[in-house]
Amino acid sequence: MRSDAPLHGIPAMVVDTQAMTAELVSVVVPLYEHGDFVEAALRSVHAQDWPEIELIVVDDASTDHSAATVERLVADDAFARRFRRLVFERNPGNIGAARTIERGLALAAGRVLTILNSDDLYAPDRLGRCVAALDAGHELVVTGVACIDRQGRPDQSPSAHRLAALPASIAAFPTASAAFLGVNRAVSTGNLLFTRDLHRRVGGFRDMPYCHDWDFVLGAMLETEPRLVDGALYRYRLHDANSFRELAPLARLEGERCLGRFFERLACGRVANPVLRALATSPVAWRHLLRAIDPAVAGIAAAIGRGGRPRGLEAPATRTERTEIQLDHLGQRLDPARETVLIVIPAADRGGRAVLALNLAGHLRARVNTVLLALADGELLEALRAAFGRVVVPDRSRLASQGQLVDLTDDVIERLSVTYVVSIGLPPHELSLALARRFVPMVVLVHDKAEAAATWTTASRITTMPHVDRRPARFLPVGPSDFSMARSQDAMRRELARLRDLARLSTPAPGMFVVLGFGPIAPGGGLNRFLAAMLAFRKLRPDQPCRFVWIGTGNAGDGELTGARETAARLDDGAVVVSSTQSNEAALRLAHAVLVTATDDLPIAMLDAMARAIPTICLADSAGADWPVTLAEAVAADPEAAGALLADLAAAGGRHHPLGARQQAKTADTRMRDHAEGLVAAMVEARLATERQRRDIRTLADDDLFDADMQDPPVSRAEAIARHVRPIFPPGVPRRPFAGFRPGLYHAMLSGEEAAHDPAAAFVRAGRPAGPWQRQVLRPALRPPQRRSGLRVGLHLHVHHDEGVADLFRRIAPASAGAIDHDLLVSTDSADKAARIGAAAARAGLPMPDIRVWPNRGRDIGPFLTGCGREWIEHYDIVGHAHAKRSPHLEPTESARWANFLFEHVLGGFAPMMGFVAEWMAADPGLGLIHPDDPLLFGWNWHDPDDPDAGRDQAPSLHFGAESNRSIAERLALRMGVGALPAEIDFPAGSMFWARSQALLPLFDLGLGWDDYPEEPVPHDGTILHALERLVPVVVESRGFRVAVTHIPGIGR
Repeated sequence: MRSDAPLHGIPAMVVDTQAMTAELVSVVVPLYEHGDFVEAALRSVHAQDWPEIELIVVDDASTDHSAATVERLVADDAFARRFRRLVFERNPGNIGAARTIERGLALAAGRVLTILNSDDLYAPDRLGRCVAALDAGHELVVTGVACIDRQGRPDQSPSAHRLAALPASIAAFPTASAAFLGVNRAVSTGNLLFTRDLHRRVGGFRDMPYCHDWDFVLGAMLETEPRLVDGALYRYRLHDANSFRELAPLARLEGERCLGRFFERLACGRVANPVLRALATSPVAWRHLLRAIDPAVAGIAAAIGRGGRPRGLEAPATRTERTEIQLDHLGQRLDPARETVLIVIPAADRGGRAVLALNLAGHLRARVNTVLLALADGELLEALRAAFGRVVVPDRSRLASQGQLVDLTDDVIERLSVTYVVSIGLPPHELSLALARRFVPMVVLVHDKAEAAATWTTASRITTMPHVDRRPARFLPVGPSDFSMARSQDAMRRELARLRDLARLSTPAPGMFVVLGFGPIAPGGGLNRFLAAMLAFRKLRPDQPCRFVWIGTGNAGDGELTGARETAARLDDGAVVVSSTQSNEAALRLAHAVLVTATDDLPIAMLDAMARAIPTICLADSAGADWPVTLAEAVAADPEAAGALLADLAAAGGRHHPLGARQQAKTADTRMRDHAEGLVAAMVEARLATERQRRDIRTLADDDLFDADMQDPPVSRAEAIARHVRPIFPPGVPRRPFAGFRPGLYHAMLSGEEAAHDPAAAFVRAGRPAGPWQRQVLRPALRPPQRRSGLRVGLHLHVHHDEGVADLFRRIAPASAGAIDHDLLVSTDSADKAARIGAAAARAGLPMPDIRVWPNRGRDIGPFLTGCGREWIEHYDIVGHAHAKRSPHLEPTESARWANFLFEHVLGGFAPMMGFVAEWMAADPGLGLIHPDDPLLFGWNWHDPDDPDAGRDQAPSLHFGAESNRSIAERLALRMGVGALPAEIDFPAGSMFWARSQALLPLFDLGLGWDDYPEEPVPHDGTILHALERLVPVVVESRGFRVAVTHIPGIGR
């Protein structure tokens, strides 16, 4: 035995034994805290039937008896003699599994490399059978797996059966590479045997806590086809410390990042594996395979572009593939010299959206090609076919999955060379996704508040309401229809005769008064209120001959239509329900008045009536938008009031009432042609915005600053950048592009062209200028924190929910806190909780904290400012504030993830953060506040204070307060003498932080009492608590101190 030159400061123990003639296999064993298992693992390598083995063990700073066990075996000549070479190395500090594996592989001399996890075992014939399976086309080999328990016995648990089934299931897939697209079927890093050259081409194992093995396999699949060797040749040990048991959600997120990277590389054409290349070449087979594996996999692939398929490798599409989704291409020919506009509507029915599409086609077709995508058919389809150059109506049965609509959109855009897209109403997410990936400019026409609130596409927005919300939107009212739904005057005359017959108006009684209503024939469609108004009318004018004719605008089923007609007939013989009409113009010729009771988001039929001077009455909550109701002038609070207004109209002569003339005059300024012209301008703006987005994406992609790990959901870096610049997920709080950056503040100082760009991209192009928009970022070092003596540290921990207090105490125990000396004050709201907290502290081995019982007022901030008070903080140089966080307004998993993020950054866990905070504060007297760098970018308010309904929840306990956070903060700032508040705010969301005591004094000097805080349940936003949380950094900076943020890679939310 001899010792080679020191490696990383620790001598490496190396044993040379006799030379052997077979090919050398290097077995690398990464070791950490497996003192009970590592000897059995190494002896399973010793027992291999393959003669030529090099054994390399790398200990990742284990604290148990792992290293001693290996040293004993290395010193055993009978054990060491078995191996050509035996190496044992110890890392000076813990660096993680992936980096430890790479250190071992760097020491390896063999052409064939494999790994054995230090708690697992090899079957005796594993290496021999795996090496025999290697050839030029298969440089990666995996085997079957059997699970064992702590004692090495077969494990029969459900988890064991599930894991053992993963490698065996590879045979069920068309290729081995296809099997690995949904999950890591190798189960463990130890089940991989590969060539040194493959390891080089893949780039090794990336530094990932959980999925470095799957990431390696996915990268290897681009180079070679994996091969499965039958038989359970790898023994995977199940016990409480398995890494896959630790944080399944984080492992899942990491796995999605691996898939995103794989599909990104695949889409770039980096495919040397001919088997994978052939599989991915067929678009249809590829899509079907991904969806069969897991819809989430298909979604990740689709997000990359081309469904994750490689560019430049596509075979010519067969007729079968191209007609998988049948397209209806009836209509006029497209002019290749013109740009093409695709208009999307939910259905070709008689609703306002389809009628608007008909009008837009009429006004646009003189300058562009027009294509319609109707996601469902309807009675207006024939008129739309006549108006559009192409009409695409997919077979509904072929749109069963989300991916089908993406495929359809891709197909339409490619084959018809679409330049712009106009979506009348909120488009489906899948369609937005497809357009965003292709950078097709899109304009969305939104028509009601619910739709506007959900508008999260990459599109420009136009609204038919003056005030939808605070986000940018151009108000562009629609006007009366300029184009007939009937294809000819003869068709209109036939439709008029049909309607007269259905309404029993062929020979109307003298003085007949006809009221029309339009809307769906469905519950909630306005029909019931229309009939209620008719009954009110009857009570006031019982002798008046009348017909109340309801004309359906949707695709009603036979059952719905029959039920509606039976209901109308039971109420009054003057009530008539017509399924639909081929011409609104024909229907309006019958009417003496129109009653609007249905919440039609685009009330074009109503505008058509007013334009023809037909008196129109609206219920107050009808017509979807506010402005048509205001335009109508005649507004009824309920059906009874509407019936009374109709009775007055009938008594005054009906159609010739002055109301009709006044309404006609008001509609003169709302022209459909103006709507179309405004839409053209919006399309040009959308194209310019798309060009800016392309530039911003290139800027961020060419720079290393953007941090994909701060984005959600986890995808490849390229996709994360694209989604940051062109959001394609539902609206929410925007995310920070990289640690410490304050994009709102940077954007506020931009001017000219750059002000229209993404702030992060503009920041990079400007050369990353220093300024208040970039906080100092503090990252824990890969070493223990330096102990700081003489620094007085106090930590306040508020515990309302005490079930998780043991975890908090574990994080602040001396080993986790970096041996920082501190005083702990714990506050709670009951004696019972105080007793349980004390018992938990004793179990954690902590000195008994100072436990206080205070009123349940002010959440965690009240106990800090009012309970602790100035007298407490003045005892310390720095103080920490944390609490047992639970967020009732969030989903439990989201709440837990946020809490873990805060605890890791403020208290510690992954890193001894309390010790590092003390080190940073002691070294920098100007540092006044350290808080977690939240990936989410919150502002002063969660909701728009000028719109009291925006964002309100149903539960009273989650309502917003009556005031905005900023207005409350302004009053508090005035009391503290802080001065004017900044427009953009970046604060410790969740109110957990460390601060220099002197920096916080103005907050304590407010002298707030318990009654100054709201009683429970506390509103979700808009209270003094939310204002105080946001004021913390403002107060600190007003005292002349700086603010810094902490960032731990991989710990986010």
